Amino acid sequence: MTDPNKDFCLSILKPLVGELFKVTDVEGGVVNLWLSELEEDVIKGFEGESFIASFKGEENALPPEGTCQIEHEKIGCCEVMLSPSSATICHVVISRLK
Repeated sequence: MTDPNKDFCLSILKPLVGELFKVTDVEGGVVNLWLSELEEDVIKGFEGESFIASFKGEENALPPEGTCQIEHEKIGCCEVMLSPSSATICHVVISRLK
């Protein structure tokens, strides 16, 4: 597992928009999701990095809300909290001090 504080960051994720990520939920279910969008500076007045990474999948094929492992060859594997917002879209919200 990689260090998400170093590898799951905007500078590494920006060039990966549109690419496929493998997501494994806590029960071992695996789905492929595409990184569809990054929204920067989502926490106003925060002295650090904050962003939302939006992922798109096939309808009703998203992992359940909760902790999962997300993998891509450029970031390795890291644990994140995934939050579905529709039948095809889910989000990861990151905020950390710089």
